[in-house]
Amino acid sequence: MPTCSSPGAYPLKWFYHRNLLPADSIRVADAPEAADGKALRLDNKIGHKPNHFAICIAELNLVPGAEYEITARVKNVPENASSAIGVCADKWGNKSQSYMKLAPSAEWQEVRKRFKAPVNGTLNLIIRNTTAFDGMLIDSIAVRRVN
Repeated sequence: MPTCSSPGAYPLKWFYHRNLLPADSIRVADAPEAADGKALRLDNKIGHKPNHFAICIAELNLVPGAEYEITARVKNVPENASSAIGVCADKWGNKSQSYMKLAPSAEWQEVRKRFKAPVNGTLNLIIRNTTAFDGMLIDSIAVRRVN
């Protein structure tokens, strides 16, 4: 998966776009308990409002029809964060999207979601900030083929 960059920046090799949210709404942050000492941090004091978002997208080139699984570690998950990590067919998280269901928790938890690659083999991994976040952390995100 794409690698992290220095704290305060968005992840290297990811497409980052935002609208009406601060530039640091999704950024790499120091996290001593994360795998490499860094994690993605999501902050959003506004919460869910039309046209207010920040997204990070990494293109996935998959084997058409194959089954895959997204895995990650998350921390500080608020209520209603079920559309934060997933896959989509476009660069905005609106077409053929499928997101992980995340249980609210202040502690680290392992999360996973299975999905099937489309016939063209192209999807995007998406991190979407459209919810009230106060330092949600995402670590060790990976996509692996399972069949």
